[in-house]
Amino acid sequence: MALCSGVGAVYDKAGSLNGLRLFVCSVDKQADQQVTCYSNSISRPSLRWLVFGCSTYTSVRLAASILAALRSSLIWNWYYASMCVFSTENQDTTKEEYMFKKTLTAITISLVVGLFVVSAGAAAKNPTLLMETSLGKIKIELFQKESPISVKNFLSYAQEGFYNGTTFHRVIPGFMVQGGGFTVDMKQKATGKPIRNEAANGLKNNRGTIAMARTADPDSASSQFFINVVNNDNLNRPLPDGHGYAVFGKVIEGMDVVDRIAGARTRTRMGMEGVPVEPIVIKSVKVVK
Repeated sequence: MALCSGVGAVYDKAGSLNGLRLFVCSVDKQADQQVTCYSNSISRPSLRWLVFGCSTYTSVRLAASILAALRSSLIWNWYYASMCVFSTENQDTTKEEYMFKKTLTAITISLVVGLFVVSAGAAAKNPTLLMETSLGKIKIELFQKESPISVKNFLSYAQEGFYNGTTFHRVIPGFMVQGGGFTVDMKQKATGKPIRNEAANGLKNNRGTIAMARTADPDSASSQFFINVVNNDNLNRPLPDGHGYAVFGKVIEGMDVVDRIAGARTRTRMGMEGVPVEPIVIKSVKVVK
């Protein structure tokens, strides 16, 4: 048996990269891929690993195991995938082979770190949309992690072009502006099935946030949304009716456009209050990243 230190790419049960760990691995000199690794940060101490670079490995085995380990972490998404760094013990290794192993080890560790950084960065990025209105453009970031149902719903409507030609049909200064359901002639568009209320996600109806509009039924939201122009604490769960209104994004550019919409002259039309005298049209909603 021989020991080697290890750098491991740790995956959760969903197959997502969770982070990097340091390990100590015991390696059977007769084994190519079966080792036992230990780490005080992992609850399961005995695992199956693909390793490379241990002192008993030849250069050919080293190169092959690097490819196998990378393939495991990138394609198969095992619960854990690890790559071990060779130990300082190198009694059966030539100087040239030792330097070859050292170089390949350094390269592969860099790849592991790169994978971790890229995965973490990708997970952190939220979808961003550009809403073009007759009064200007509004850029919106969607909170995919906190509001997956609402974000998926909004993206679906946006990508099919549903919002094109709809209006901000309800404008209340000092409160919010609402749109995404009516055409210029105040005809309501047919929508898909309503979605579940996600107001328990912890997001607040603060100025600049976008939330799902609904009826008295908490799970009745479909296409309509509103943008808060002030901090509306009375809309946060459990207010106002025990359920709250689900925030799923925020304005990151163009809040001045939202304020212009909120300042538009309004009237009562077809029994609805707060309808802008001059229709404020949503020309398009497009995903920009």
